[in-house]
Amino acid sequence: MAKMMNREKAARFLGLDPRTVYDRYRAGDIPAVRVGRVLRFDRAQLVAWKKQQTTNEPAFDGIGDSLPLRTTSEQLMQAHVREQRQTNALLRQLVARKG
Repeated sequence: MAKMMNREKAARFLGLDPRTVYDRYRAGDIPAVRVGRVLRFDRAQLVAWKKQQTTNEPAFDGIGDSLPLRTTSEQLMQAHVREQRQTNALLRQLVARKG
């Protein structure tokens, strides 16, 4: 059975702030599983992710499956899309107030 961690334990394991772990999960960068409303992080996947971040090569989980390697351009595109969605939501709010 896989060793699962909550966000705080995963953050300590990765040496990151818990909010950063959540933000990177939302961006599709860190692998996690949602159990109801709670996030759980598989230790083996985090080890593979950590290796991928330090070597910038595909990481393997020991079974032969690799985690998707995100390129810088994909990360930038995701960030741009998130910012555009936030801008659109703010514009809708402004239009609703004036209307």
